[in-house]
Amino acid sequence: MTTKELRKAQGVLAAQIKTQHKAFKELHRAYKYDPKESFSQRIARLEPIYKTMHGWWKNRDEFRHRHIGYSLARGRTMEQIEKPSENHKPDAKLIEVYKAEYEKAREEGRLAHEARQTAAAVCARA
Repeated sequence: MTTKELRKAQGVLAAQIKTQHKAFKELHRAYKYDPKESFSQRIARLEPIYKTMHGWWKNRDEFRHRHIGYSLARGRTMEQIEKPSENHKPDAKLIEVYKAEYEKAREEGRLAHEARQTAAAVCARA
């Protein structure tokens, strides 16, 4: 995967987060508590809200860790990227995975660029 494809995937993830958050807010606003409802009926009505909320949180955390890994790989410091609260620190292992993924893609792109330059130089000499 190239760095361009990784950035495009990050953009797609950001769009998903926006649509999921909007859907969650709409479902949450539409829900009205009914004290006459049984517990199972209430859970059945709340299930789509919880599923949407879970997907939104999952994608939001993935985006956050990918963004931090990408930024660290490009030479930024953690203080420049974000200042997390004590209760919401990012997962260092996950950041390292995404950082390594970006660095691998960047190295592959650099090697491909060098190969193209070498091929162009050979063709120019001929």
